[in-house]
Amino acid sequence: MIIEFLESKRIIKSREIAGYLEKNEVYLTHSMLKKFTELAYELENSTDENFYEKLSEIKLDMKKSKKDRGTELIEKIERMKMPVYSDTLREFEKRIRKIKNSQISVKYPRELEGGEILLEIKLKDHRDVKKSLDSLDKNREIIEEMMRIFENGIWEE
Repeated sequence: MIIEFLESKRIIKSREIAGYLEKNEVYLTHSMLKKFTELAYELENSTDENFYEKLSEIKLDMKKSKKDRGTELIEKIERMKMPVYSDTLREFEKRIRKIKNSQISVKYPRELEGGEILLEIKLKDHRDVKKSLDSLDKNREIIEEMMRIFENGIWEE
């Protein structure tokens, strides 16, 4: 089935790619397979390099579940395609994890372009107000770093 799907999307070396997926016991949901195919097509057509050759160099963590290896594979291919964006998004999300809690959530455009960052505060009673505001104040520098990354569209050390 995967071979036919890849071939229908005009992916070169579809059989070899399917062999790689089977050998590495990678499970791709339908949406993951679609994303994988889009990335393969884009990489094949945007560079002179052979996608299968690049793919065959990717080593996956065999201790993970099959589905997690699928996610890992897609992340590594995205990194291969867009290394600066991938690093920037990873750094941005690292900061989000530091400020996010049961009361504070963060929403942002996935591509880190345009729009805005939305900090949402959930309050159940008057004690939550102080707790949330203290948390935001404590994480002021992290939030400012997030905004710099968001405004510049790139993370720089």
